[in-house]
Order: sequence, then structure tokens, then C-alpha cells
Amino acid sequence: MCALCYEIYFEEVNVKQVSEVPVEIDELSLSLLGWAVQDFRARVTTEQYKTGGEYFHQLAVSGLFRFNSTDWVDRFNYSGEEPVYPVMLLRSPSLSTKAAITALRVSDISQGRSGRVAMSGFFVNTYSSIDHSDLRIQLTAMDSVDADGDITEIPIETDPLPMELIDESSSSSIQLTFDQFEAFTHRCDRPDERLGQIRASGRVTFGTPDQLFADWVSRRRYPTRRSSTLADAVPFIQSSPDFVFDILDSTGFLLDQIGGEVDIHIHVDERGQAPSRVPRWLIDLRFDPSDYSVAPDRIIARIEGD
Repeated sequence: MCALCYEIYFEEVNVKQVSEVPVEIDELSLSLLGWAVQDFRARVTTEQYKTGGEYFHQLAVSGLFRFNSTDWVDRFNYSGEEPVYPVMLLRSPSLSTKAAITALRVSDISQGRSGRVAMSGFFVNTYSSIDHSDLRIQLTAMDSVDADGDITEIPIETDPLPMELIDESSSSSIQLTFDQFEAFTHRCDRPDERLGQIRASGRVTFGTPDQLFADWVSRRRYPTRRSSTLADAVPFIQSSPDFVFDILDSTGFLLDQIGGEVDIHIHVDERGQAPSRVPRWLIDLRFDPSDYSVAPDRIIARIEGD
């Protein structure tokens, strides 16, 4: 909840509107990670208080998910055991071209047992009412998610922030590809302040088992005679690179560094086989420009890996 929302929470409500929000379920992406949605409902509440004249919009979600580990065939986290949580995208085309992104924390996950989600939070405040019928929710899943686990705000009144990509990774068998790569600032609840956001998403492409093995051997710190062939080395794991985002001012002064994790690990199994599909990843990070001595001017996204 924004600071201003706290201040007015107990004031008298002038207008209140409650509506259900339609939910679109990306069943394929969810099923690849072992998830099935049994029930999911979303409700938006708009309140206007007598002082201030602003409208505050809150989203509440209630869901029931089933996780089946046998459906989770290709596993890309390090242990291959901890499930990756579903992702919720909240959109309002009349407010913004950008979605609010939330990682859903499903409680009490166990084989054959349903897990629940119940959460709420303010997703935007406006100076006029909004059309509730414009709101849409999509449930999906990705193999690696570095995003907030609370209801987040839809970015409105956005300004792009230049972002440059530099690849400093040494891996030749694993590469990051991009579907989205951007940074921007957007309106805050205080008129004289803005918040910053970094968003990137894509896929991790990887080579053949022989290429992964050659790369794995070349990057080992302590080579041994035993790993002279693929058959000798299996099973082994090759990890994707991660990000470091350098936030700079107009003179090149480093204001901040933010890490972005692409938690993808390519497992080559005992038979010398690599996964059968390409994993997807998502990074959605926030920063506060008011914490810096001057306004940020650009961002350098560095891909780093062993």
C-alpha cells in the first residue's frame, strides 16, 4: 500500500465500487511446470475519500492451485525439486501499455494436494474513476522469475530510461535471448517523485549435450582426467548467466547496482540427454530514484557468468 493510502485509509468513503475481474489462464505454460488452476477469482475495489479527491483501486485475489510433480518433466532449477510459482499479470489498456507483475506464492504445496493463494493490495491511484471492465488478469508460468511477491502497481505516466546491454559471460553453450528489454520511470503517489523499473524477459537457449560438456570442461577450475568424455562426466549441470544492472547519472557516475537473477540450470542426465524444451525467464525489478544524489540518466545491463 502506498504511503498516502495509509494516511486516508480510515477516512470516510465518498464512493465505493466493487467488480469481478476476468481471468485468462495460460494452461500450457502452467502445465509445463506442473500447475493446474482449479479456481481463481479476482475482485477490484475502487474507493474515493472525501478529502483529496483521488480514487484508490485495490485488487484482491483468491485461488486454488494443484501441483503435480510428475507433469513437471523438464526442470531447470538447481535441485530440480522446488516448484516455480505461477505469475499474475494485471493489465488495463486504458491506463497503461504495461502490466503489473506479481509472483503468486502458493501455500501448502504437496503432491496431490491443493495449494491456496489469498492476497490483496493497491494497484493504482488516479484522479478520476476508472472503467473496471477494462481490467484483465492473466495467469502464466515461467521457469525462472525474479519479481515481487506482493500486489504491485500498474505503471502509469511512464518515461523510458535508456538501457544498454553488454555481454560479459564466458559461456559458449548457453545464451540469453530477449522478448522484452526495457527500463522506465513511472508516476508515484507523491507528485514530485517517480519510481524506477527494470524489465527483461526471454529464453535460455543451449547447445547439444556435447557442446554443453565441452563448455563445462573448459570452465572447470580443477580439471580431472575422469571427465575426458561426455559419458564420464554425466550427470552434470550448466548454469545460465545472470545480470548486474548499473544505474548511472549523466556523467557516468555509478549511482546503484542491482542484481537480476536468471535461475536456469541445464541438466544433462545420466543418459547424456539435455532437456527437451527451451526455458523462459522473467526479471521485474524496482528502484527508487529519490534515494540517489541526482536523477538516473541511463542503465547498463551486464550479463555475467563463469
